[in-house]
Amino acid sequence: MISPYCNTEAMNEFLSQLSTCYNNYRIILILDKAGWHISQSLQLADNIHLLHLNPYSPEQNPVELLWREIRRTYFHNNIFNSIDEVENTLETALKNYHLNKPAIQKLSNGFL
Repeated sequence: MISPYCNTEAMNEFLSQLSTCYNNYRIILILDKAGWHISQSLQLADNIHLLHLNPYSPEQNPVELLWREIRRTYFHNNIFNSIDEVENTLETALKNYHLNKPAIQKLSNGFL
């Protein structure tokens, strides 16, 4: 299990790189309330503002709709013999959605 401290460190590194790459922009990140998203030890640059979703509101987070669709289409009623099979199935699903822009647009309808 990855500790929240490690995730907070990774989040701080991500925020630092994001701020540096887009230093001429004001950035608003929309996040769920994962422990490392709300940690008091986050180091926010002046050009980054965090906006948190309401708890238990997957309908407000379009990526949750993608994960739900992937589970339904690629994982429902399947038994995998190894973690490699799970990873390969997920990789196939993500590649297929990457190549199918209309499917992503349909899932994100109302968000984008």
